Amino acid sequence: MHNAHVFYERILPALNGVRPVQANSSGSAAWVPGVGGGDAAGGALVSSAMREAAVLLGEGIVTADAYLALTRLQLLVMAQHDLAQVSSLAAHDAAVLDCACRTVSRECAERALDSNSLVSSSLLELCLECSIKLDRRRMDLEACSSLDNGARAAAAAANICSGCTDALGAPGGACFPLFGRFRRDTDVDFLAGAALVPPITLPVELSSIPDIVDSYEAAGNLLRRTCDICALLSNQSHLIRHTYLMRFALLMHILTRVLPLPQPLFNAVTGAQAPAKHCFWRRSPIRRESQIDLLDLLRRTSRHFSCTALSIKVTRSLDAARILASGCIAIVSDAVVRRIAADSPSWLSFHYSGEAPGPTAPFGFDMGLYDVESRYSVFTEPSLSAARTIVLDYFAGLRVVVPAEGQIFAFERADILGAGERALLNQLCIQTGTSLLDQPEVYLTGERKDLALCRA
Repeated sequence: MHNAHVFYERILPALNGVRPVQANSSGSAAWVPGVGGGDAAGGALVSSAMREAAVLLGEGIVTADAYLALTRLQLLVMAQHDLAQVSSLAAHDAAVLDCACRTVSRECAERALDSNSLVSSSLLELCLECSIKLDRRRMDLEACSSLDNGARAAAAAANICSGCTDALGAPGGACFPLFGRFRRDTDVDFLAGAALVPPITLPVELSSIPDIVDSYEAAGNLLRRTCDICALLSNQSHLIRHTYLMRFALLMHILTRVLPLPQPLFNAVTGAQAPAKHCFWRRSPIRRESQIDLLDLLRRTSRHFSCTALSIKVTRSLDAARILASGCIAIVSDAVVRRIAADSPSWLSFHYSGEAPGPTAPFGFDMGLYDVESRYSVFTEPSLSAARTIVLDYFAGLRVVVPAEGQIFAFERADILGAGERALLNQLCIQTGTSLLDQPEVYLTGERKDLALCRA
């Protein structure tokens, strides 16, 4: 009817006001604080109650301890009779019985040393006989039971801790409870289990990256090898330390030092067209398959770079480097898309570069305020400062030839599809005979696949 709140806050204070609760016990009573706190079955609480009852009845402390030891011995004898009737035994039950045998045997031996003890030699022989029978019966049940590896291991651990079933096998062993760990008279080979297969670490050949690129095929092989190394490092991140830093350093080296950066198309001051012989991406003809392969490899490279750049601790110098590397990928992609393939020109390249027949103008995108923001960037290497100059010069040249209505992906101005994207998509629709839509952005998002063939 009532909970502990009523007992502790009303009943006990009232009893203490009339007569202290401690005065209700004898002077020889031994109260044990916190009895049974972690005992789910309440065995410790019952044992303490029995011992206290014996003391309150006038028995001495030694006699009360002997009563408790004999009670536990009787419970062990009852467990022996119960075990003789069962046909199987779980591993955790076997471990509990083993612990009970060791505990009762040790306690009876300690009580027998007391003067005028109730634990006689005949009771010690009974305890020994009961423990031996329990061990033998437990071993027989474990031998005929179909236990899994985990249960066998638990049962074997219980046997090893108990030691030999013959109490005379290790005389004086009770004085050293942990000495049984050094015994070798029990087979423990089946506890080993299956051997762990060591993981295979595949070598990552960072030195296979070339230092010079002299053709479109070499540029494709460079980017392909870089993507393969990044994938190998990513898949072995649990075996190789600091793979994010290694990938970031590799990609920064490739994008700012090894891969040639395109020269400006036009002079930003005079507006004159720059000679193609000075630019790696314009001085020699390109084939359609090389153009498609390069664009796909640049896409894969940019994904690897985004993953690594967003997975490491950002510092001022690292932030400047990753923005610059993104700009390098952007200008290389722009230069590749503007090239007209020598064998099978792409319609996208025709319209994007402004070379398509008719009153068309080139399209392009801009880096926004990168010129102003990068003035305060911390570049730790001279090559990064040189790459920044090339990126800024390239976009400055684009601003000369690309009109304002030809700017695409200018999301810094508005987060909706602009006039440049609509004009480019409309031209591609007319070129390919695709339906003109009121919402042509579905061609960019991939909801409509009609223009998928002319993207490269």
